[in-house]
Amino acid sequence: MKINKLLSIFKSIYLNFRIFNYKTAIKLPILVSYNTKLVGLKKDSIVVDDSIGFGGIRIGFGGVDIVQENNRSLLRVDNGGKIIFCGTAQFSEGISIRIGPNGTLNIGNNFAANKKCSLICDGDMKIGNDVLLGWKVNIRDSDGHVIYDDITKIKNPIQKNVIIGNHVWIASYVDILKGTEIKDNSVIAYRSCVLSKFDKTNCIIGGYPAKILRENINWEK
Repeated sequence: MKINKLLSIFKSIYLNFRIFNYKTAIKLPILVSYNTKLVGLKKDSIVVDDSIGFGGIRIGFGGVDIVQENNRSLLRVDNGGKIIFCGTAQFSEGISIRIGPNGTLNIGNNFAANKKCSLICDGDMKIGNDVLLGWKVNIRDSDGHVIYDDITKIKNPIQKNVIIGNHVWIASYVDILKGTEIKDNSVIAYRSCVLSKFDKTNCIIGGYPAKILRENINWEK
């Protein structure tokens, strides 16, 4: 609808001039849909590479429909948190991005996420170039609550950094949890749960919990 497009333009102008200096804001590098909820955003909470032009980053637009659901998106950066975009990025409808006070999310060039994906960052989360996320992928680097041994009272680390290499395809309904590391040219299989460091490139990782299923592979869009 034309009214939705108009509202999205006004919201995008507001966002860009709120978080960037004039030289960057005037290019409108970030476009957000009218139904994207913006929380906690202020100057320098988002950093974009100088090469990113008009609409190089899009949040809350399009995506492949699987079922009809609420497509409202969320972009939240708490005080002290930061998102760094090193290139173009496309986040489809229903996306949820939440950066905690100590979180830094670094996203490489040519990133794409389908509908209903969730990125929750409380530490350092790094995503490489040419990364593709399927429907309802969940990536988070913390537990959210403290877990401890009831006898020794020793607490588990609540947060561990997540690193995703270049040219990685993460299929639908995958959970990427704290401490995960995925190397270049890999594929994460449908409905997997990944919570380990994998030191091999060019492999298929899958299962619950995930393990290497196949090596010496590559993939293309």
